[in-house]
This record gives sequence, C-alpha cells and structure tokens, in this order.
Amino acid sequence: GEGEPVEISSSGKLETLDLLLREIRSVAPDDKVVLVSNFTSALSLIEHSILQPQELSYVRLDGSTELANRHSIVDTFNKTSAARNFCFLLSSKAGGCGLNLIGANRLIMVDPDWNPASDIQAMARIYRHGQQKPCIIYRLFTSGTVEEVICQRQIQKGNLASRAVDSKKGSLEFSKEDLQDCFTLKMCDCDTKRK
Repeated sequence: GEGEPVEISSSGKLETLDLLLREIRSVAPDDKVVLVSNFTSALSLIEHSILQPQELSYVRLDGSTELANRHSIVDTFNKTSAARNFCFLLSSKAGGCGLNLIGANRLIMVDPDWNPASDIQAMARIYRHGQQKPCIIYRLFTSGTVEEVICQRQIQKGNLASRAVDSKKGSLEFSKEDLQDCFTLKMCDCDTKRK
C-alpha cells in the first residue's frame, strides 16, 4: 500500500535520495530541504521508507492539506531549526504560486514535469526575497527512462525560449525519430551525458 515502507535498495533513485539526505544532515546540519514530487504516492514512499526510518523530522503539504492549515505549516517550518523540521514534503500541484519556503536552502526535485515552467516555479519556493543562504537545487531522474527524456526536452525548450527572447532565429521541431527516441529505453550509463 501507499503507506508501506519498501526496501530502498530496490530503487536507484530512493538509494540516491537516502544517501543525499544523510549527507546533508551530516555535512550541513543547519540546512533544511524541500522535497518536491508530482505524485503524492512518491511523497508517501519517501516518508515511510527514508524519513521515518532515519528519524528525520518533516512536515508535509499536499492536495489533502486543509487550506486553513497551510499557512501555519509553512510558517512553522520556516521558523524552526533543521533538528525540529529538517524536510518539507511538497506536492508540486499543491505548492502552486506564492509559497515561500525560505526556511530551506536546498530543494530536491524527485521527478520532472513535462512543463519546464512547473519545475521552475517549484524551484522558486526557496529562492525568494528574504533567503539568507545560498540555494542548492537537486534534480533526480532515472537514466534511460522517460524521466531523462523529460529533462532533455526541458533543456531544449529552455534553449528555444532563450533564442526567442534574444530575438535569434531558430526552431525546435520533433521528427518522428525524435518522438520514437522519447519512449525508447536506453541501455547506457547516462543518455544525457552521452548527448
């Protein structure tokens, strides 16, 4: 079920996330983290398989969180120490515009969104007026899967947007081969690195 812990060694992403959170607590004990996912099931998996077993303190905000409680959850997280509230679990759909999480200076994107603007908006939760620390963003994706394709397309869309803003000519079109490539499982170490 959604609330059941799983063996994290069954997922390279969960293993990486587990190690990353341990490293942050060890190396930067005053830093706090926002964990963002498009899926509440992924947040539950992280909650029950990583945060609770490591006894890492956290709060959670998703679509089921009462609107009346959201401000107090954010306010408490921003004002408390990393020992008291180390991690903020956030559903990207519930996060929306205007959520100010400057209590954290690290943000982990657990999975990418096809729309790069959605991910940029999520990343902006910690990089806001009043932030006192340098911000670090981590983007997780599983190499060889559609997640990697989404990240690659975000980069392409970003390059296209930059060209449009800079008034330089250039277009980005997807051929039949490009679309087939999107849904082909890659068996290399990292297709993004290769490209």
